[in-house]
Amino acid sequence: MPPQVRLILISECVMRSTTCKKMFFLILFLVCFCTSYGVVLYSNDFNAGQDSLKDFETFTYTYGAGGTSEITIDSGQLKIHSQGQAKGFAVLNINSMYPQYSPILANNPGTITWAFNVSNQNLNSYSNSGCGIAIASSAANWGYYTSTAYYLGIGGYVYDRMILAYHGIETNETPIIDIQDGLPTLPSKGSFRITYNPSNSLWCFYGYMGESYIDPTTVNNLLGSVYDSTFTHDNLPYICFSSSPGIAYIDNFSLAVIPEPATLLLFALGGLLIKNR
Repeated sequence: MPPQVRLILISECVMRSTTCKKMFFLILFLVCFCTSYGVVLYSNDFNAGQDSLKDFETFTYTYGAGGTSEITIDSGQLKIHSQGQAKGFAVLNINSMYPQYSPILANNPGTITWAFNVSNQNLNSYSNSGCGIAIASSAANWGYYTSTAYYLGIGGYVYDRMILAYHGIETNETPIIDIQDGLPTLPSKGSFRITYNPSNSLWCFYGYMGESYIDPTTVNNLLGSVYDSTFTHDNLPYICFSSSPGIAYIDNFSLAVIPEPATLLLFALGGLLIKNR
């Protein structure tokens, strides 16, 4: 074989080997990234004006003497303004948009992460405004025992108490993580991340509270953790944001799920790399 041809063949082999290795390490990086942080199924930074609400249903629940609620986009944030004896809801049916996400939390292939920024404003000096983020079985009025839900309750309790809790139609509110020194009202702002691991029913609640929001997906300050599977086998397709009475602001919400283990993919890529060496 002429030296020129031999040199061309060697060059092609090196290039193929180098390309395969680059591809392998790129996919390995992506797999490691996905299994660490999850694949984002839904995110909303509320910067598209009222179009940011196109996936939401909105409701007002009134009781006693009644009241009103208004759900709008204000300065790039979801704003839920409830007055009187009323509670406003902005609700997403995640399962209808992303069938690969199971509303039965225990049936998901890997850890689920809900991340968001939130702040809360009282309407006057004597009220104690409350806001909530829930994973619920029905859209409207999840907080009044007409549905099953896991939820984060902020405000509406004694002082700055904040709880991650569950309740059912016939089950009273049961805190599973209880933070006595939680998020105060504005100007304090919270950046939170909640995770649930279906392999062992571990819930983790991470949070940062300060004068400004930070990227909630990067928050690693653990506020509490607990093992709980009380309602993780129930159908909970709705994500609900609410305020009662007062003003709640929500921003940079995202839902991520770690996909099924990619071990077989890695073995297949490894085999392909060896074959083409």
